[in-house]
Amino acid sequence: MEISKLKKKLTEAGFIRYDTEIGNVDVYMRKGHCLGIVDVDASYFNCMQAADYISGIKAMFGTEYVTLLVFTSELSRMREELGDMYGYWIYDRIGKRLVIYEDQPQDLPDVEKMFEDDTFDADTRPYHTSDAGVKARVMKARLSRYSVVNFALIAANIIVYIIVASGGNTYNGFYLATKGGLVAKYVIDYKEYYRLFTSMFLHAGVQHLASNMIMLLFVGDTIERIVGHVRYAIIYLAGGLFASVGTLLYYRTYDMYACCIGASGAIFAVMGALIYILICNRGRTEGFSIVRIILFVAYAIYSGLTTQGTCNAAHIAGLLGGLLITAICYRKKGNTQ
Repeated sequence: MEISKLKKKLTEAGFIRYDTEIGNVDVYMRKGHCLGIVDVDASYFNCMQAADYISGIKAMFGTEYVTLLVFTSELSRMREELGDMYGYWIYDRIGKRLVIYEDQPQDLPDVEKMFEDDTFDADTRPYHTSDAGVKARVMKARLSRYSVVNFALIAANIIVYIIVASGGNTYNGFYLATKGGLVAKYVIDYKEYYRLFTSMFLHAGVQHLASNMIMLLFVGDTIERIVGHVRYAIIYLAGGLFASVGTLLYYRTYDMYACCIGASGAIFAVMGALIYILICNRGRTEGFSIVRIILFVAYAIYSGLTTQGTCNAAHIAGLLGGLLITAICYRKKGNTQ
């Protein structure tokens, strides 16, 4: 299908075309969903332009549901160029097929059907790639865009807080220690290693819980959609354990009886993952820039240094752990086969 035919189908389906000054992209919108059509064979196109197009459309139309449909005769090169940024489909002019990767938007099934209805030749039927283990498929999508692990982690933190708060004062360090808080004395002398894990789900008051969960919602959603559910769970939990070990090593010297709790160490691991991914993707991915996230992390660490009762050892260890784990389990996607 060529662009002119698609535009006609979109208009017939109720999409409205909007004139914008956002680069070389035609924007069609219906019910809050924006589809930006880009012909990359007509001009140079790269991942930074794609990210700018997506963020520009989001800002202009006030929606998070934006998909770039990239028409190209060089599928492999375009997949390599766009890599792990979120928010694009590719139409392969050579193979005459729409390619939607599992880590990309899945919320325009009627647009997918336009291509499916236009497909008659058996050679243009759905296919898969060996793109670093990320399968590509046409038309029928698995809804991998939803951050189920991140939502589950947020829910787990909230549920644990409700249970713990119903039995005592969550501002009391002695009480939190009985519920699995990280106390160096208990871990080292009594071998209660489970505290390295359980302390990640405890919080001192509603404000502590809310600030951590808002931060987790902000960065966790993005990382899960980039790296996938399993890798995100590994980054969060293993990064949180890194943070706990860093905390243990610090407090075994300074205060063996201090009770340390909170999800912030794991959240800093997620931030470390985002920094690594940004580095791999030339400083930008899904609306984030490396300068912005580094400034955010620096401010968070500075706030911790100037706020009484904050465990910066957990933050720094979590950040480093997230960088290391992501370097091991994440690879920028290469060419399709």
